[in-house]
Amino acid sequence: MALACADGDDLWIANVYVGVDDEGRIYFVSPEDTTHSQMILKNSRVAFSFAWFDPSNHANRKAIQGKGTCRIASEAETKTGVGLHNQNFPEFKGHITVEWIRANEFTSRVCVTIFFANISAF
Repeated sequence: MALACADGDDLWIANVYVGVDDEGRIYFVSPEDTTHSQMILKNSRVAFSFAWFDPSNHANRKAIQGKGTCRIASEAETKTGVGLHNQNFPEFKGHITVEWIRANEFTSRVCVTIFFANISAF
């Protein structure tokens, strides 16, 4: 997912691996010292885009864009976020765990993005 954020006049976009729960909340894991994390800690308003296309038929494409707020996950949300992340990206299962995040070795946190209203798809 491409995640856009802002801090004053400064803009940034980052690509993050995500998991989505049944309520439509989007979870991602990110170190706190990244540009996007630092901006989100100052301004929780974000925008996003998911895009997909069929390489053999560029007319077959899908995307969803939206905007909302983002925050650091609670303990329960961290468990959900790690589970969804590792379900989608099993190659990280041995590395990204709730215990690894709790240890704060790389200052990584699960972030929850809660999107509202202005979601569009094509």
